[in-house]
Amino acid sequence: MRNKIIYILLTLFLLAGNVASQNAGRVSVDFQNADISLVLKTFSDISGKNIVATKNVKAKVTVTLKNLPWQQAFQTILDMYGLTYIEDNGIIKVMTVEESKRFRETRQPQTHIFQIKYAKADELQGVVSPLLSSSGKIVVDKRTNSLVITDVPSAIREIDSLIQQLDTPTPQVLIQARVVEINHSVAKALGIDWSAIHPDNPATGLPFNVKVPLGTAATGSIRFGKFIAGMGIDATIDMLESESKANVLSQPSIIVADNQQAEILSGKQIPIITRDMAGNQVIQFYNVALRLTVTPHISPDSTITLELNPEVSDIAGEAPGGAGVMISTQQAKTQLTVKNGETVVIGGIMRSHKKEGESRVPFFSRIPLIGMLFKSRREDSEKSELMIFVTPRIISYAGVSSSE
Repeated sequence: MRNKIIYILLTLFLLAGNVASQNAGRVSVDFQNADISLVLKTFSDISGKNIVATKNVKAKVTVTLKNLPWQQAFQTILDMYGLTYIEDNGIIKVMTVEESKRFRETRQPQTHIFQIKYAKADELQGVVSPLLSSSGKIVVDKRTNSLVITDVPSAIREIDSLIQQLDTPTPQVLIQARVVEINHSVAKALGIDWSAIHPDNPATGLPFNVKVPLGTAATGSIRFGKFIAGMGIDATIDMLESESKANVLSQPSIIVADNQQAEILSGKQIPIITRDMAGNQVIQFYNVALRLTVTPHISPDSTITLELNPEVSDIAGEAPGGAGVMISTQQAKTQLTVKNGETVVIGGIMRSHKKEGESRVPFFSRIPLIGMLFKSRREDSEKSELMIFVTPRIISYAGVSSSE
């Protein structure tokens, strides 16, 4: 009770004297066995600053100081009792000398070089910059793909932890495509679920008036499905080829990083003779081909979301007025999710083939004049469907992962 009364009277005295000290810049204090916490609060009232102390700051203060600047009086008392302070962001933190050493060590800026292995250093710069302290700096060294960071140890540790989580190998996907022309009657019984997927934003082709030899027109519209037959896709296609019911036109494969676009092109270029504004002949090449762009997105559960955009170009027929031929282009876009190793089917492109043949009776068909009676010509028309089988497989770090 006595200490509280002394503190109240001392505070009133000091506050009254503090008005004068603001002009003269000096104070006088008289503490007799006062708790250090009361002394710090008195100086906080005198200076108008926030003063806090650690739990290890303990002392009974007995001191008389006259006509001194408050900072000198404050520092003198701290020195007498083995204490010190650090001013941080406008707050005076009173602590022991040992605590001060440890605090300054944790606040001393350090420079650390983070060599980025898989990501791009300039892309990580924007991610880790918010973790820098007010005095922190970051520099990108593109030559070594490194981040040079100067900051306090606590910020360095946080940045190190974040970089370890982000600087990991980007998963890759092996895209295996098979472009196959299959007999139309067989294609219906392949075990494909065409109702599983519906394309969005289908588009029709555009004609070009070009003078090139006529080819076989492709009709129909692109559709998407999933291969659900019990037999593997490779075994199924091999069996159809052996029975002359399928013809593999192309088997491209490509490895693409997660979330990156890959393009597969299968076909040919047709040279087209045109004329420039001066009337000179110019040869231009047009693609009559199948173009497939694929963008895979790997999910945490190892399923793969594919963004598919197939585009099929073919010669449609003669242009009006004998100006050449028309090249039609069919394309569609869709997004679907499949399991690792599951096969997506793109179909719906129908082709018509005309076959001419002749049957004859041996020997009699060669007799002049009457031989025509023993032979006949026939013309058959066959329909086939152009199908693209797309199988994505996630590549593990040791190699290609097995399909689920």
